[in-house]
Amino acid sequence: MKKLIKQLFVVAILCLSSCQTEEIDIVGDETGEDIVVDEGNGDGEGNGDGEGNGDGEGNGDGNGNGDGEGNGDGNGNGDGEEAEEDNTIENAIDIPCDFNFNDAVANTAYNISCDYDLGGNNITLPANVSLNYEGGTITNGTFSFNGGVIDGQLLNYQLEIVGNATLENTDFYFYANRWNLTQGQTSQNAAENNKNMMEKAMNLVKSLGGDTFKIDQLDSYFLVSVIPNFQAAENGITIPGDFNFVMTDNTHLRVYPNGAPRYSLLGVLDVSNVRIEGGNLHGDRDQHDYSYNQVHPTHEFGHLIDLHSAVNTVVENVNIMDATGDGIDIKSLGFASNPDHKPSNNIVIRGCTINRNRRNNISVTDGFNIIIEENNFLNAGIDTPNSQGTLPKAGIDIEAERTRDANGDFFFYQRAYDVTIRNNTESGSVTSAFLIHTGEDITIEGNRTESNITYLFTSGSRIRNNILTAPATNADGTAINGGSPDSRTTFNNEISGNTIRGYGIGIVVYNNDSRVFGNRIEDFETGIFPKVIDGLEVYDNTMISTKTESKGIFGSNTSLKNVLVRDNTVDVEFFAFTFAGVNTNTEATTGNYEVVVENNDFRGKRDAGITQANGINIRNNDTNRGIDLFRSKNINIERNRITTNFEHGIDILDGCQDLTISENIIDLSSANQFFSIKGLANSSSVGNIKIIDNQIKQANGFRVISVESYNNITVTGNRGDIGDINTLVYYRGNNSDFSNNLTMTGEERNDISGSNNRF
Repeated sequence: MKKLIKQLFVVAILCLSSCQTEEIDIVGDETGEDIVVDEGNGDGEGNGDGEGNGDGEGNGDGNGNGDGEGNGDGNGNGDGEEAEEDNTIENAIDIPCDFNFNDAVANTAYNISCDYDLGGNNITLPANVSLNYEGGTITNGTFSFNGGVIDGQLLNYQLEIVGNATLENTDFYFYANRWNLTQGQTSQNAAENNKNMMEKAMNLVKSLGGDTFKIDQLDSYFLVSVIPNFQAAENGITIPGDFNFVMTDNTHLRVYPNGAPRYSLLGVLDVSNVRIEGGNLHGDRDQHDYSYNQVHPTHEFGHLIDLHSAVNTVVENVNIMDATGDGIDIKSLGFASNPDHKPSNNIVIRGCTINRNRRNNISVTDGFNIIIEENNFLNAGIDTPNSQGTLPKAGIDIEAERTRDANGDFFFYQRAYDVTIRNNTESGSVTSAFLIHTGEDITIEGNRTESNITYLFTSGSRIRNNILTAPATNADGTAINGGSPDSRTTFNNEISGNTIRGYGIGIVVYNNDSRVFGNRIEDFETGIFPKVIDGLEVYDNTMISTKTESKGIFGSNTSLKNVLVRDNTVDVEFFAFTFAGVNTNTEATTGNYEVVVENNDFRGKRDAGITQANGINIRNNDTNRGIDLFRSKNINIERNRITTNFEHGIDILDGCQDLTISENIIDLSSANQFFSIKGLANSSSVGNIKIIDNQIKQANGFRVISVESYNNITVTGNRGDIGDINTLVYYRGNNSDFSNNLTMTGEERNDISGSNNRF
């Protein structure tokens, strides 16, 4: 740039005498290269012209404005204008274009304004020589420094630097033409050279004390798949430790199409303090050769960023797309149970757009203290025109591998824990937005997703304060899946504060010692679905749905032990709660399996149901519909307020036993021809049913409490505001006790018949 300014200054002087009548033709400089003005990118004639941008989508707009989806033109048009760089070398002297560097003087700084060919020689410089860039080049040789400084703008692939030198500026600007990189469509050999030259430049900058490697205009392919016995992170462009790799929206690094089952475009391997920022990374999923079928035949391990035993590493504002495997893979060297394990840790993934990767957009298999925040996850695992997605197909998948030994103890091949996923957006993932397959102490919070959030084998994890909105294509799906049947390792997890809209099922929760609270679930078919649990609290949730046959809390064909459902608000079109086929196995019926449902506000349009269930306690709730019992036992319905005009208040159908119905307030004051409490067995049964101290208001019908064919029941202390209804208690059965059942006016309007009944 400074050289160009000098030449333009000369042109201005010449114009004083000749520019008024003649054009000045600038034909070259000391390099013999033409000076080209206004032929770079972004002017409607360079890259981003919308006519072949290398991404198959034509996203350029004619003004050089790309969309982060591959705005290079595939032909490598231009290197972009070089950035103006600050010089810190002072008191540098000018030298002639035929200067012999063997004549350099110690402790002297030289301006390099001409093009110098070292003739293949190795020149040893005296102590503390500094070389300052003033528009020139130095090529075809080696400098051996003894102290001193070199301007980073002088570095190139034809100049070797040895000895002891430092960069003038720790920020280094990379230009493709200085490092013999080919841009656009190219050959395999050129793509391999691209990778080698990029790494050579980085390693040289690192060796000279540089810590920031900046790339602007670049659109190149890199061969990253040719060394089968190395770690994939080594095959790719391997970034050194204590280093910043900084790109812009104009930077496109592309995987050269290959047939390897494993690769990495950018690798961070067993180093710390790395930053990868900006740019666009492109995989080869639609150009990949999937024919190799020996080791890893699924070809699902081609990654664009491979963080392998990386420590204190940040990936920020990168567009990552179209890998054959994962966009980003976080893993570690060694087995987690062994002393040589080197876990990745203190990782931040922030502000990235991660799109269309064939497997997952991000996988975390081993590491801790990982933050994934403010990213946009798109289309994980989708099928594309030339490649099918491969499972798990999640926006983020946490999937540490482990096994049990002969003693039943875990051997951890990998461990993933202390991971935070927050404030991201997601849409289009095939299976899950975020999946905790195997991990510990994972927090998923503040995200907006269209696909589900799932955990399977985890402890100490939290899914909280997310907004999940189902697209039309996922209206039958589940928003949050918590746990896995019969897992001994899923416990002490939390689902809280989430807003869920439009899913078939809001929350499914399994396993032990979990909490589901403070969630708002809208427009569902089932609000909360508990399964196979020992220890669960469901509280302070709001469930509202106008979908036909929508259900609030639904326990079905499962075992529920130590479950508390309290202080929830449910307003649905079908039943507010039901338990069907719950706690019916031998262990549940003989053990202390109990569900407590208390202090909830239930609104529905069908009676709540307890069918073929055991150990259910319904107490202190307010409901606008009745409760039906069928073939259930060990059921307590206590201190509820039941106000209904459409069905019986409590309907005891066939096959029930060991029931307590006590201290409820049952209001059927506007109902017609229904019973407040009705019991009817198909044949004479030993019910052991207690109906005690209920307060009943009923205006119509001919019976209030009516029980038939159930024996061994107790009906006592019930009070009825029943107007002109003839019968407060109607009973047909044997061996039962009745006392103190009165109308509000103190009358006994009872009709009791059978043998061995006691009054």
